[in-house]
Amino acid sequence: MQHSLVSKLPKPSPLIVFIHGLGAQINQFEPLLKYFSQVADVLALDLPGCGRSPLVNRDWNFYTTEALATLVGKVIDLRLGGRKCILVGHSLGCFIAGRLALKLEEKCLAVVLLCPKAQISEKEKKGLRFMTTLPEFVFNILRKQDRRYASIFETVGLFL
Repeated sequence: MQHSLVSKLPKPSPLIVFIHGLGAQINQFEPLLKYFSQVADVLALDLPGCGRSPLVNRDWNFYTTEALATLVGKVIDLRLGGRKCILVGHSLGCFIAGRLALKLEEKCLAVVLLCPKAQISEKEKKGLRFMTTLPEFVFNILRKQDRRYASIFETVGLFL
């Protein structure tokens, strides 16, 4: 039996791209990925230093919104083919999705912004810069804790 939304989507079906926020990871989108994968191709990736993605470069310039949008854009280009995409961004992912939408132009069918931030304060910018100076083992500890926290909710049937 075909999902009820299939007939409402444009043909060919779009690539739905999920972009998480700062310090988050793709598992926050797990319920949405499962749902939308029934009607379209979905794509989610952990941004550098988040989730299971390693922090391989500590140069701040690799973590600007523009740099992250370029990185995600390259991954989208590899998967897009002749289709259009729908961008779903959460928090910092909203900034990235906005930049991507401008770059993708007519290839972007829609943009969904979840909890967009109006502006980033100087304190938040300093915090982001500070995070890039921390040793990798600190990030690994935080990632492990974050995954454990998410798995607690999964075992009781709740998702974040």
